[in-house]
Amino acid sequence: MDLLEIIRTNGYTVESAAYLILAALLLLIAWIDFKTMLIPNWCIFLIFLAGLFFAFFSQEISWVDRLIGFFSAGGLLFLIAVLSHGGIGGGDIKLMAAVGFYLGWKLTLWALFSASILGGFIGVGILAMGKGNLKTEIPYGPILVAGILSSMLFGEKLMNWYFSLL
Repeated sequence: MDLLEIIRTNGYTVESAAYLILAALLLLIAWIDFKTMLIPNWCIFLIFLAGLFFAFFSQEISWVDRLIGFFSAGGLLFLIAVLSHGGIGGGDIKLMAAVGFYLGWKLTLWALFSASILGGFIGVGILAMGKGNLKTEIPYGPILVAGILSSMLFGEKLMNWYFSLL
């Protein structure tokens, strides 16, 4: 269930508080990464700790889904980083692993899918405007954050719509 549905159905609950705390940390990460091209480990650690804390209170996401989310999202980005010889930073990998534990595998992989599409559009836009080339480094954290936030807000609905097209 996404954040808007949780609040609309149940009011402000432990789950909605968990999502709002995650959103605040994600916005901080996006700003820091945009300015410095780094995602601080302490921010990622806070996300993981908050996810661990809320895992004890949430009935929505099982521990198995959380662990699958942790290893699948972090592992997928780690594999991309290895294959691309460092095309993705360690902070991005750790961020998605922590978010994977927080949100579970479905919303996290959807967030990664959404961020990949958004990142592609941004990359093509940078190339088309002549503002960079294929070696131009762009902070991926804000793009990941946009994907994560969209997944938190509309993930279930977007997944249902997307898979209905297939």
